Amino acid sequence: MKKLSLYIHIPFCKKKCHYCDFRSFQNCGRDDIQEYMEDLSKEIDLYRHLGKVYVIDTLFIGGGTPSMVPVEGIAKIMKQLRRVFPFSEDPEISIEGNPDTLSYDKMARYYDLGIHRLSMGLQSENRELLKTIGRIHSAEDFLASLENARKIGYENINGDLMFGLPGQRLKTFQNTLQWVVNLNIPHISAYGLIINEETELARRINHGVLPEPDEDLEVDMYDFLRKFLPKKGYQHYEISNFAKPGFQCRHNRTYWENREYLGLGLGAHSSIGNRRFFNAEDFDSYHRMIQAEEKPLAGEELLSDRERLKESLMLGLRLREGIDMDYLEERYKTPVDDTVKQKLRGFEKKELIQTREGRLRLTSKGLYLSNSVFREILD
Repeated sequence: MKKLSLYIHIPFCKKKCHYCDFRSFQNCGRDDIQEYMEDLSKEIDLYRHLGKVYVIDTLFIGGGTPSMVPVEGIAKIMKQLRRVFPFSEDPEISIEGNPDTLSYDKMARYYDLGIHRLSMGLQSENRELLKTIGRIHSAEDFLASLENARKIGYENINGDLMFGLPGQRLKTFQNTLQWVVNLNIPHISAYGLIINEETELARRINHGVLPEPDEDLEVDMYDFLRKFLPKKGYQHYEISNFAKPGFQCRHNRTYWENREYLGLGLGAHSSIGNRRFFNAEDFDSYHRMIQAEEKPLAGEELLSDRERLKESLMLGLRLREGIDMDYLEERYKTPVDDTVKQKLRGFEKKELIQTREGRLRLTSKGLYLSNSVFREILD
């Protein structure tokens, strides 16, 4: 059977962070959450036919804040998934959570359900920065959750960090990284702040309440990040991700290697074969279609092999190991077109990409300008 990665979207939050533009909702009542979880269980059943073809190799329960949902709801989803899909012998099963919603009992239940990877949103250990971005946990909350997780038996743990935050100094970020490294967390994701106009953070910056981010300072932070963590035993395996040996995120590699995945829940995206499709983003439409026993789709597209090759090239360049161009042409049974080749030659002249041991990869300079490279490849 073929391997499939599965993403489950839980769109609820205790409080929406000031920078967040994800499909998530705060202050939802228990009845609303229960109705959504029941709809999600029914949506799983609508894909029963895939259980005859695919085996689930990775599962990621994300959001939102899945850890704020009553654990009985997560247990019901896990039970339904195992009823519909076979799982591989050693599946990677992850759940996202914020420190203030991860109690000992809840994490213990997750572990018993086979959810053995935790991804915890730290962002920073600095109290003032957490307040600036609207986070409601503290560094002490994170430490307590981490200690409890390890008592339960969790070894595979990710800590999310952010840099380029308003008011964040280089020294502050350096202190955060050292603080996290001292905790011996095996996986670290670190993302530069992206300001989306519809967010509370953008409103505060536009009104002069918070300072404009300093792009040069953000580059300095990323430069320190990518040099510091490898010295501490972390492999820089993707633009924003670092892992100790054996702890790379298999689920996220599915996306970067452009392999097949199914997304379930509000606004979730899927990629099966050459078909891309995504779910309705509002509760009413999602609920109505589920109740009518219809897949809650809002759109889809079919990609040509040439389009899929370009997509795989762009995604593969996110990995520090790069991409084998001969493999891509063999995988999609189509050559890289002349326009893309010309763009790649231009990137090489600008020293943004290089070929090493038969693999095309971003240079150190290219890491900082990766989004521009990716946009040009897809244009």
